[in-house]
Amino acid sequence: SYSSINLQLGATSLTLPGNVTSVTLPAPLGLNTTAILTPVSTCGALLLPVSCQIFCPSPGPLFIRGDVNLDGIRNLADVSSQLSILFQSVNHTCLDAVDTNDDGNIDISDPVFMLLFLYSGGLAPAAPGATCGIDTPTQDFLPCQTGQNCP
Repeated sequence: SYSSINLQLGATSLTLPGNVTSVTLPAPLGLNTTAILTPVSTCGALLLPVSCQIFCPSPGPLFIRGDVNLDGIRNLADVSSQLSILFQSVNHTCLDAVDTNDDGNIDISDPVFMLLFLYSGGLAPAAPGATCGIDTPTQDFLPCQTGQNCP
């Protein structure tokens, strides 16, 4: 029996009761996370830690909405890429990233929306926004594969 168990999960640290047999914590989607359990004896001594890798698969492809050129930054280069997709029939691996207004369509309103966001204080692109995430709360049928800008 233990007096407590120290749990380290990524940046989260918890001290659990010594008799705990399970715990539920959020883990990042699509990333390997190391969990380290360090039991504390009833005398207060730290015992040997045990670690394991936890992987929670993403329920969908990860992308940054508006990061059309997949460099991790939303800027004028992304608008240029949107225009190339629209008018030069350039293919893209994640049309959800191109759909900056999240209306489920790829059209001229997307680069206009992006320009308003970048230079006129317009609304920010919809979720997942500036961080890697999945297409929620709206689900459309635009194809997307996780890009190199999202691990």
